[in-house]
Amino acid sequence: MSEAVDILPETSTRTVYIERELDSPQIDSIMVDNVTAARLAAEHLINLGHRKIVIVTGLMKTITGRQRFQGFADAPSAHHFSLPDEYILNGNIKLDSGVYMAR
Repeated sequence: MSEAVDILPETSTRTVYIERELDSPQIDSIMVDNVTAARLAAEHLINLGHRKIVIVTGLMKTITGRQRFQGFADAPSAHHFSLPDEYILNGNIKLDSGVYMAR
């Protein structure tokens, strides 16, 4: 990817990277606040009255997976309850993994 990052500013091609922070003022990036997004999703479920909330994580070796898990895990403690370990399922980013874990 670094070769593309080096070449793109020299071209007239407009480029925006999504979920990739680059140290290049010539290339724009769009980032998601994964911690806040996951916390808001969990809080929405909590505000609907749900307490048995299961999370199927993404890949925990990625910053995105860890950030989303952290945001999701923060919400129950802010509402004075915790997620039991059995409600935390380690999956990956594939659809079939989510379907399998949900069953």
